[in-house]
Amino acid sequence: MPMFSTAFWFQVTAALNKNRVFHSLRNGMVLLIPFILIRALAFALLTLPLSSWQFFLMNNGHWFYNLLGAVYQASQSYFSLLTAGALAFSFAREWRLKVFRSVLLNMSAVACFWIFSGGRISYFGRSAICTAIFSAVFASFFFLKLNGYERFFKIASPPPVLRIDMHLFDVLYSIPIVLAILLLAIFAQAGILFVGGGRILQEQLNDAALWLLALCPISQLFAAEVHTLLAQLPWFFGINGNALFLGSQTAFFTEINAVPAAEGTVPILMNESFFNCFAYLGGSGAILALSVSFLTFSTQKFSKLIARLSLLPACFNVSEVAVFGFPLIGNPIFLPAILLIPMANLAIAYGMTRLGLIPPTIHEVSWAVPPLLSGYAATGSLNGAAAQLFLLLIDLFLFKPFVKLYDRYRSTQTERLTRHLEKLHQWYEAKAERFNPANFNDQQSFIFTRLMNDLEEELSKPHKDTLFMVYQPQIASNGKIIGAESLLRWKHPDAGFIYPPLVITLAKCGGFLPKLEEFIFRDTCECIARLEKMLGKDANFKISANITGESLLYDGLNRSIRRIVQETNIDPRKLWIEITEQDTITLNKQTQSNLENLKAQGHQLIVDDFGMGQTSINYLQTGLFGMVKLDGSITRKVLTDQKSQQIVSSLTSLSRDMDMMTVAEYVDNVPQRDQLKTLGCDIFQGYLYSPPVSENRLMHLIVDKGRENISYPKSEKESRGAEKEPIAANDTEGEGAEC
Repeated sequence: MPMFSTAFWFQVTAALNKNRVFHSLRNGMVLLIPFILIRALAFALLTLPLSSWQFFLMNNGHWFYNLLGAVYQASQSYFSLLTAGALAFSFAREWRLKVFRSVLLNMSAVACFWIFSGGRISYFGRSAICTAIFSAVFASFFFLKLNGYERFFKIASPPPVLRIDMHLFDVLYSIPIVLAILLLAIFAQAGILFVGGGRILQEQLNDAALWLLALCPISQLFAAEVHTLLAQLPWFFGINGNALFLGSQTAFFTEINAVPAAEGTVPILMNESFFNCFAYLGGSGAILALSVSFLTFSTQKFSKLIARLSLLPACFNVSEVAVFGFPLIGNPIFLPAILLIPMANLAIAYGMTRLGLIPPTIHEVSWAVPPLLSGYAATGSLNGAAAQLFLLLIDLFLFKPFVKLYDRYRSTQTERLTRHLEKLHQWYEAKAERFNPANFNDQQSFIFTRLMNDLEEELSKPHKDTLFMVYQPQIASNGKIIGAESLLRWKHPDAGFIYPPLVITLAKCGGFLPKLEEFIFRDTCECIARLEKMLGKDANFKISANITGESLLYDGLNRSIRRIVQETNIDPRKLWIEITEQDTITLNKQTQSNLENLKAQGHQLIVDDFGMGQTSINYLQTGLFGMVKLDGSITRKVLTDQKSQQIVSSLTSLSRDMDMMTVAEYVDNVPQRDQLKTLGCDIFQGYLYSPPVSENRLMHLIVDKGRENISYPKSEKESRGAEKEPIAANDTEGEGAEC
């Protein structure tokens, strides 16, 4: 696969997103977003460059000034320490450690940070963010490794008192692991100090940055571009590059401002305000333009949601909400844009300053001041604000191809994860176990929640574009169409057609199953009304709709169906209702009452997926059902499995004795149909005759067969009459799965 192909980068992005280390880093950083937002808000209010506001803080609002200062210091002074703890917690959660071991891992990471930072409290703030991440990864790696070799660290058999309190024993059990990690951290720190000549990790990183900048040619712009690149690259790993190289920034700004320009003119003032105002618009990586670009060009609802959430923080130059939300961490798709767009901004602003279009940034402005306001405050001119607006517009369109590419990636990932979720649902069905979202991992939970929200949103629309019903004709043994079964279909804009039983599960878990079933019954009844208008009120046909066992426990079920039937003005005898055996384990008073009321309203009741289970027998004993549909697992094997033939023969005989008709589903070929007919089945449904089709196609099929052919088989003799040619169907709309 070519390295620069879209498919290659999609695979790389997917692999990194599935990587547990990147996943843990991202989730750990997300935990820090509240602290980041509080810090940014407090700092922005403290440094807002409005004279009236500053006068208020210094006089009547002095108490508010002190409060903001305390909040800022609390969230700033120990940020790296919090980072080490949050990341360790995220690693513990990703590897599903026990609660007490999670706490011990957290404490180990904090202790490792203290070791690697040399115990200097001055490094507990944002300046040692890289050391914090290194400490969390170091502690988590060795804790998980040693946790897998517990037999080497196991404490001798505990005394009886500790056997009673197993939590205490679990803690004691892990103490040797923690001690081993701390010992490894001390040896690692000794090696770092030896290599760095007594300087700790953070200081060595700053030295390396200055050394690299010193290798640059004698060019103010080139050195500034290299610095921008160095500050942007760590964002790929979730690290704020400006905070990472905070110790080297002052020396860097002093050095490049002393470099004479190549033209021999006075060099442009390159300071922190220049970078914040023009290179890092809306935070590192020009995040403000990225958020607006997502809102403008993206078609992904989740991406638009993150863009809306990140827009306000980006106005105060806080990048983390977007970096960890989209995410940009571990995302190669956006890496070129995040690296190059700030560098392009810097070059354009440098040129505009060189040409005299904007004044130098002679005023110091804090990083939290919003764009436009910061450009005016830093340059003392409206031209500075205009230049920022110009750069934002350029960045907006520079981000567009990356946003479009990421939309394509999200669509492919949505489809992949949905197919995985469908297979998981089918696995639960095969095991006859309840589908339990509580056991999902993060990716499964994400796609399940997204699909659930999308389905609920689609149901709330007046005109449902992607949710619709299809109809599979049901054919008597004499070849006559006697009706159809309505089947739910949902064509998700990204994932395509969704497995119908999964759609029902989404509605159940989302708490809007009654709303979904109301849509099913209304659409089905409206189809019946249009068929009555075309064929006449006396036409003898029916359409059946499926209902879940949980709905039989709903008090408003009968009222809802009665209201829909009355509003559509149809004959209730033409709306048949199928009850699936798998949906209801036992028949209690509530379900019995609902079934009796539905029967009294004139609806014919059908036992769907009829087999040899206890629920099938219970249904028959009620005497309320007029038709049974054989389980597909039986009808599919009727040509090859003798036991299936015996079961079908027994069930059809039992149905005939109880004056009920038998429907065979999943009839795909003539030999299968003939065998089922020989065994006593009355009605057939399957791809031999037609796949599920649209309402218009159903009407054409009915008209093609002729009005005189639309009738029920009146007797066994009639039902076994002359065979007619099967309906030729090439309409493949839908997937044929029943719901």
